[in-house]
Amino acid sequence: IFQDESSTSEIDKKIDFILLSTDTIDDLINSKSIIQKLIDKDTIILVDSTWANNVEEIVSACFPNNITLSLFSEVLVRINVYNRRNEFNHVGNKVTTMIGSSSKTIRTGVKETLAGFSLSGKKLNDLTQVLLSNGVFPCNIVQLGVKPTINSHIWKSVMTFVTFGVLSLIYGELSTSNKTQNKMMRKCFIDILALAYQDCGNEIPDINDKVKVNQLFDQLMKQFNQIHSRYKVSATVNNSYSDSNDNLEYPTCIYNFLNSFDNYVALCLNQMINYSEQLKIEIPYIECINSFYQEIESIKESKVYNWIKKESYVPERPII
Repeated sequence: IFQDESSTSEIDKKIDFILLSTDTIDDLINSKSIIQKLIDKDTIILVDSTWANNVEEIVSACFPNNITLSLFSEVLVRINVYNRRNEFNHVGNKVTTMIGSSSKTIRTGVKETLAGFSLSGKKLNDLTQVLLSNGVFPCNIVQLGVKPTINSHIWKSVMTFVTFGVLSLIYGELSTSNKTQNKMMRKCFIDILALAYQDCGNEIPDINDKVKVNQLFDQLMKQFNQIHSRYKVSATVNNSYSDSNDNLEYPTCIYNFLNSFDNYVALCLNQMINYSEQLKIEIPYIECINSFYQEIESIKESKVYNWIKKESYVPERPII
């Protein structure tokens, strides 16, 4: 993992793949200055698209001569520190990881790569086999035209991440019986659905189909609750905070926020706002959530108040 250009000077071999994962749109674009010194025309760039839509197109525009693909993963990993060493823990039972294209304009080279016809296609197939033979969860290549598309997986991930994760970060534990929280969850969900429907067509319910919308909302909420023992969305009001040091219990964005890891919230929200402007679709609840989150980030940076624990700031134990 390279955080700056100085570390990359040690590389003296040809790079076949780069996995690019950044926290903001600016970081995504600015990574070009580092990456272009490491790659040649045969390097395949995999863009982490788990938490945001259309990031593949941003990177593809920066590297028009390279094959750029989206990588999506539902695998959740948490880090605990024992005896000054990191222990990586797999949370839940989700193992879905896939590589495909989420772009609206698919280049010929990308089509050939996903189909396995070109040199890049062979390299991609070889990569997935190497991962599998080394005990890593299966990484599937999503062919064009096959449903569910990688886009639909990304959008459902975004729906869960924002509707239940980011709103938990803002409000604390959520309850459907709290009128304000319930309205924010459902209106936020509708905002995201309106964008996803334009991207995925009949894979995502139309916002006017109330029955299917509610079914999807309930399904994603149930999946969220099954994975996280903390911050479950409950049917009763619970405004209390129960302290827990178990990192495995927290939703992804809260876990990353507490540990000062990249949490992808800004990237996720800003990408949706940019996309809504392209489509001329109003998403007022997402814009509202984005403004809330910016304030919470500024509070965190001031190191005066811990927003998650609702107490005066106490630095989290550093992970070594």
